Amino acid sequence: MYLKNYAQETPYIGNKFKVEKSVFLNELTQSFLSSPVSHSATGHNANFNIKHVLKSSIGEWIERKSLGIDLHKEQPIVAFNMLNGEPAIVEHKQIYFYDNDDFIDSCGVASHLNSISAIKSGFMEFFERQSLIFRWITKRPGILIDITDCKNEKINKLITNLYNFIDEVYLIDISVHPSIKTIIVLGSGRYYKGIGLQASENPENAIVGALEEMYQTFGNSWNKNYINEYETFKPHGNLDFYLEYYHSLTPDKFIDEYSFLISNTPSLSISIYLDQASKNFDFNNLVNLVSNDIGIQPICAYIPCFYEGFRTKIIKILSPNSYPHMFPVLFTQEETEINFGRENIEFPNAYKQIPFP
Repeated sequence: MYLKNYAQETPYIGNKFKVEKSVFLNELTQSFLSSPVSHSATGHNANFNIKHVLKSSIGEWIERKSLGIDLHKEQPIVAFNMLNGEPAIVEHKQIYFYDNDDFIDSCGVASHLNSISAIKSGFMEFFERQSLIFRWITKRPGILIDITDCKNEKINKLITNLYNFIDEVYLIDISVHPSIKTIIVLGSGRYYKGIGLQASENPENAIVGALEEMYQTFGNSWNKNYINEYETFKPHGNLDFYLEYYHSLTPDKFIDEYSFLISNTPSLSISIYLDQASKNFDFNNLVNLVSNDIGIQPICAYIPCFYEGFRTKIIKILSPNSYPHMFPVLFTQEETEINFGRENIEFPNAYKQIPFP
């Protein structure tokens, strides 16, 4: 179905709100929002829970719209050092997408209806991307999670539904610090490929989040049981280049690119992995511990929402000594050779694009 609004004033600037729900119970529901005044201001999500899909796609649309409009160009960006709480300086070009000679993306950006949740989500998003980039550039293996003896009902249900689209599923912990579990899920089959990424202090939340994110890569797709009987809905034509590169790879080529995470990788039973949950979690202590151990200085910057009538809180986490974005092709040598406190590091994938949408 299509939901459209016709009011002319802010914030009603979307030209399409599309919701797709199949008649089949084991098909995904997805929603897509777009804006006629900013092609980058889109929101998309795919999952089996329509309420979650709608909330996530609207939230993503608000984030991207706000990142494309700098309403306070003459004012300093409100930011603080997460280690000591002191004010920090962040340039507008480090945040906003418009009129920018320096390449940036939405890495480390998060939004929520309250500031604390936004900051926590933003830091975890920042950390998961740092972990992925480090593993990619260095081609260092993580820990392969053996799912054959999984007794967690929620995880089993998510994995079972994934097999409607793909034939092989791999769960790997790629974290650059043991206190934050960072799971990447890779999948492939005859028709599709998929990827999901999530960081959390709780191993179950990291796995569930990564599995749920993978479902977004199957948006616009029939499951493999029906693909030969129904025409596949084609992806939206205005793809960004991250998504274009991801779509350009066949499932076999995609898995081959990430083979260093799958082959010759130490494994751990998922039951043992799930038992590693921290019982005394304090976010501030975690940020300090991780930051000091891997040598980062996280800064939290506040991004004003493009419409003051929304209660959305938007933040971006960045650090002067971390990867600035998800596009290693444009990294400087200093950025490429970040080692997070490790020694004897090599960089075989230096300046090579990551297959991540």
